[in-house]
Amino acid sequence: SPKSTGRPVKGISPRTLEVLDLYRAHMVRRNLAKSSMARYLTDLRGLARAVDPTPLVAASTEQIEVYLDAKQLSSPRSRYRFVSEFHTFFRWALAHGHATQDPTVRLERPRLSRLLPRPVNDEALAYAIRVAGPQMTAWFVLMAFAGLRCAEVATLDRGGISARALRIIGK
Repeated sequence: SPKSTGRPVKGISPRTLEVLDLYRAHMVRRNLAKSSMARYLTDLRGLARAVDPTPLVAASTEQIEVYLDAKQLSSPRSRYRFVSEFHTFFRWALAHGHATQDPTVRLERPRLSRLLPRPVNDEALAYAIRVAGPQMTAWFVLMAFAGLRCAEVATLDRGGISARALRIIGK
């Protein structure tokens, strides 16, 4: 629900909580996944606590850099994710009159290597199919020959399978 709990949160000003509630409502309207919204809001609350007493919408590039550096993120992808989340928030806040600047425009995004698929080799696939039970075999076949990912197999609905078509709901 886009409504606030109305409870104070330690280290976060009531105004910042109000802005985060408005941002939550914006994300609901965009139909973002609940898990994504929860992660974005958790990350933004963490930043808000780190820059306190500065209001979140007035955070500086330097404050965000210090926060990200202190997190000692395990990979460039993690840092990239945080910078992207914060940039999306500040772009929204600026467009809706909650911020006067976007401090993330000066943040460096790490250069990322391209992610490439790592398909299983034929021998390993044959072994997996040979030793798996019927349901697991079906999953392996769907992944290997229909290109489904684990998350798509996990959410597969039997009603979406027919002799002529396979209805997949993915990311």
